[in-house]
Amino acid sequence: MASASCSYKCGLCEELGKDEEATCVCRDCDDYLCDNCRKQHSVIKATKNHDVKDINKKQGDLGQVQEDGVYFCQLCLAVGKDQTATRYCRDCEMYICESCHRQHSSIGATKNHDVKSLSAKPVEDCVLCVVSDIKSAAAYHCKECQFPLCNSCTIKHQHMRSTRNHLITDGSGRPISNIKPEEPTSPVVDSDFLTSSMSDVSLDKKPKQTSWQKAQAPTKKAQKNEPQSTRPKEPLQGQRYQSDDTGQSNRGQPMPAKQMYSRQSPSRRQEATGHEYENGRRDRSPQPYQQSGEGRSPSSTPSRRHESPGHDYDNNRRGTDRRHEASGHDYDNGRRGTDRRHEAPGHDYDNGRRGTDRRHEAPGHDYDNGRRGTDRRHEASGHDYDNGRRGTDRRHEAPGHDYDNGRRNRSPQLYQQVGEVRSSTSKPEIFNITPESVELSWERPSRKGKVDYYEIRYKEISETKWETFSTRDGRCSAIVMGLKCSTKYHFKVRAVYNDEEGPYTDVSSTVETKPSLAKELVGFALKQDRGKPAKYKIPITETAKNRHARTRKCVVGQSSGGKGSPIEKTIMLVGATGAGKSTLLDGMMNYITNVAFNDEFRFTVVDLMEDEKKKAQNQVESQTEWITYYKIHPMTGGRVNFTLNIIDTPGFGDCRGIERDKLLVEQIREFFCTKGESGVDSIDAVCFVTQAPLARLTPTQRYIFDSIMSVFGKDIASNIVIMITFADGNTPPVLAALKAGKVPFREHFVFNNSALFAQETEKFAPMFWDMGRESFRTFFDHLLGMQTRSLSLTAEVLKERKQLEQTVNGLLPQVDRGLNKMEEIKRHRLLLNQHKLEMDANKNFKFKDKRTRDKKIELEAGVHVTNCLHCHQTCHFPCQLPNDDQKAGCAAMASDGYCTVCKNKCYWNNHVNNGYKIEMYEEEYEGTYEELLKKYNVAKNSIDKTKSLLHNMKDEFAKIGTEVHSLITEINRCLNRLKNIALKPDPLNDVQYIEQLIEAEKMNKKPGFQGRIKSLENIKKQAEVTTKVHRGTFNPFVGFDMEDD
Repeated sequence: MASASCSYKCGLCEELGKDEEATCVCRDCDDYLCDNCRKQHSVIKATKNHDVKDINKKQGDLGQVQEDGVYFCQLCLAVGKDQTATRYCRDCEMYICESCHRQHSSIGATKNHDVKSLSAKPVEDCVLCVVSDIKSAAAYHCKECQFPLCNSCTIKHQHMRSTRNHLITDGSGRPISNIKPEEPTSPVVDSDFLTSSMSDVSLDKKPKQTSWQKAQAPTKKAQKNEPQSTRPKEPLQGQRYQSDDTGQSNRGQPMPAKQMYSRQSPSRRQEATGHEYENGRRDRSPQPYQQSGEGRSPSSTPSRRHESPGHDYDNNRRGTDRRHEASGHDYDNGRRGTDRRHEAPGHDYDNGRRGTDRRHEAPGHDYDNGRRGTDRRHEASGHDYDNGRRGTDRRHEAPGHDYDNGRRNRSPQLYQQVGEVRSSTSKPEIFNITPESVELSWERPSRKGKVDYYEIRYKEISETKWETFSTRDGRCSAIVMGLKCSTKYHFKVRAVYNDEEGPYTDVSSTVETKPSLAKELVGFALKQDRGKPAKYKIPITETAKNRHARTRKCVVGQSSGGKGSPIEKTIMLVGATGAGKSTLLDGMMNYITNVAFNDEFRFTVVDLMEDEKKKAQNQVESQTEWITYYKIHPMTGGRVNFTLNIIDTPGFGDCRGIERDKLLVEQIREFFCTKGESGVDSIDAVCFVTQAPLARLTPTQRYIFDSIMSVFGKDIASNIVIMITFADGNTPPVLAALKAGKVPFREHFVFNNSALFAQETEKFAPMFWDMGRESFRTFFDHLLGMQTRSLSLTAEVLKERKQLEQTVNGLLPQVDRGLNKMEEIKRHRLLLNQHKLEMDANKNFKFKDKRTRDKKIELEAGVHVTNCLHCHQTCHFPCQLPNDDQKAGCAAMASDGYCTVCKNKCYWNNHVNNGYKIEMYEEEYEGTYEELLKKYNVAKNSIDKTKSLLHNMKDEFAKIGTEVHSLITEINRCLNRLKNIALKPDPLNDVQYIEQLIEAEKMNKKPGFQGRIKSLENIKKQAEVTTKVHRGTFNPFVGFDMEDD
């Protein structure tokens, strides 16, 4: 009988050029699917009710059931029997034997099925099933395609748009109009007719039915409820063939190229969820949310799946959220949605004014002339309401806010510098001009008396309105921030006393701010995306690379040769997969290069390697695989005037599980421990990137936080800052979760990276852009005040963690060896006592026993190992060092060069990487007492041969016990050292912690959870050993009496 096991490929993945092995089959679509496609299949509306079975079940039903022209009964195959089929049921599409035929004809549901004898006439196979490696008897024939078809393929053939008008005949040539799945017809098969038709068809040239075509076939439910006559006659939008007025397919008339390429051909699997595709635009399906009598908007609107919560997309407006409108939001007349919830207490939104609050008007608020209501109660304290300006509060104006002439200013910040009078002239002097700031200095006025502060006014020379700022004290110098690049300004200053204001100085000379770095840099950048805004890749230079550890260094800009700023700061971005580290890095680069929101371009600096680009769209796996160190030199026109080093790291906690996180920790260890140009030896800030919406930490999220913190030494605690992404301007919920998780941090900064590549028309993009710009400014100011920390303690933490892991891995095989030797001693005691008398009577007495052996396991290419030639055992696997002359640096070697794992503690040069690892196993053997007595005589030549043998075994067992004790001592030393220097203990040494992770994996059942659970179970065993060792309760040989002979 032919084997029923065969390999199938996922049909949907094949269309996308992927090679994925199928694990299941959809009986409705007749598509083989992989695990990912199966999940998508189960959520799409058109296919979620399809009958999807495991591929083994499908093969058991329709697999290889023919051998040398003989068919086997498929019902018998399902129960493990091999019975030759004698009949074929056309309704079930199944081969059955005589015994199963008798049962088949006696069951009420199948007694009226059309069953044909195989001996009477040969049965031809369906062509479409043959090319899909499925055996299914043909019952019909398509005259146009010249294909014999089975019942199910005929139904789909009639319902596909491209073939629904084909002529279908039965075996005798009679036309068949429609075949219903619930009432299949039973035509008489003319084998001669089918055979003659098959002779003209080459299987090599038969068009294989694609997964897209199969997806067009209606489900069983649709076929039952939707008659053929009610199906629409027009072709699917985007197809090459059109329909004429009669509803027939004009197969010979291709669509015009302009029309054909002007719209995309959507997938009906997506269309079934409610999308409609008319005239080349993705349109919404009419839902009950549309009011009676309303016309459909000609604008492009999204799917009603998303509109149901209340989104409205009428009249070309950006979709507003009607969920909030009930609470008072108003979106009429193109105005930005105001909040009617607050209008009832007295808010006014008339005439385009920003809503004023009438509740406060009675005590002195003024709303005249379009001004926002000012409060006359506070005017005496310094409020100014002249010229229709929004009432400015002189108490708060000192930081630099200005509201002149009815417009709210962008609040450029003013930083005052300590300095004496730099000029004796009566007008301000200009120093240190940047693209967005100017430093001023002026002469102290001649009037005696204390100056409270100075009022600085400035304006663009093309404008008539002055902007006003105030200093914080009476010093005669300040820096005005927030200016426009490449813009000319005038400045003037006056002193403000306790009782009056002094006169303004003369207007300063014309000052032109420097050009923006971004405008210059865009000419050298590589355009990657032509969108709005366009995306440009900043040119970088790679200076160092370690392919083995997947670490590298890159440089942005050029060094000034020692003439620039001596300040250099290093930050490290760490966080979970999908937290937004790489996008945050791009946002940081746009801030540094002085990109403005209204610029028509954005920069990206993240440079992915080839293996990273293949996974760029997979959000469950970290798209960053390499640790990349970016050195950004200060550049003229940039916002940062010091050298900034940014370390971008892969994300923790992706779908590949604990083993991937271990490799990431190993990458960081090697990067921190490497000396010279390829490594790093100090850091200023560890930037913990996390998402704002995390209100509480799940076990998996807590593991990610603790895993990251366990990498660093305790001296880094004061250098940890939190970078919160996906923020909305409110207090991020994740702050409470971080405090509950005892994450040490002093400062946090909020960002929303959605504004980075957003269009100017998006409603909240300017707000998020300003929020991010201010956060970056505050962060870099804070960074300048942070103390640089050496990574020596962190490197020691990582080394101790590696030593602990290797020692535990070396302890477990030694414990197994000791337990095996202990059992061997017990068995020999019983064996020799039982057969002591029989040994004298029959020296050829045979017995069976077990002994410990070792075996060599060949390794895959690229996987390395450290084996001891003297002790004949594996000391470190997998090892990162491929060359034998590098084994002194192996993690199994102590600082003095001797191995900490092998039983003889051999020197490192006795260890090699020889392409295999050594594992211990038990072997059953058969021996005789004659052979045993010979061994006794050779070993001791003593009368008491039994005691001599047991004595040798106990000596070997004692040596194993000594090695185990030594490893336990080393584990305790590592644990105590890590407790003193690590910021947090390794969460993978906590048994309870690991059990929570296992339960979380079982509950969530995300893709790959079974493999992750297996890894966690193995790590749990190591954690149990580590915990018992630390508590002093680890004794694997307890209860064994060495003297019991």
